[in-house]
Amino acid sequence: MFRPYEDGRVPDSTHYKVTERGLHRVDLEVPAGAYIGASIWRSTWRTDDVTYLGTGTDAVNWALPLPQRRSQWVWPLDPTIVHSTGMSARTGTDPAEEVEETRYRVGVFDKRGSTRERWFATPSTPGAATASDKVFAPADPKARAPIG
Repeated sequence: MFRPYEDGRVPDSTHYKVTERGLHRVDLEVPAGAYIGASIWRSTWRTDDVTYLGTGTDAVNWALPLPQRRSQWVWPLDPTIVHSTGMSARTGTDPAEEVEETRYRVGVFDKRGSTRERWFATPSTPGAATASDKVFAPADPKARAPIG
């Protein structure tokens, strides 16, 4: 998300000043292992928006050779914004080849700092996917999603 979420109004200015103090750094590490390339995408939305995974307000997709280490910066730092990242790793050189494995991470970045994410590292831990309780907290506790 490249600007703060505006609700119910058009701001007088769409100029936002972003400083390093207002960013959270996400350090990605993707070992090669059996994979030679990966695609990554990131989506963002408000916690009380009704949406489907992957239809966030900002989706970007990059083709990455592996192994890969990189830093991404997340903004705005807001407990009401959910960030979803997905990554698909593949064994072939053609991006149209069948995807070998796809994973997702969902989180809330509400304060300055850094997070390390290590993707496709082995061994994988079996079990249910987990996320911070902040992911499930509504932006407006009085708001209710429509039923039906």
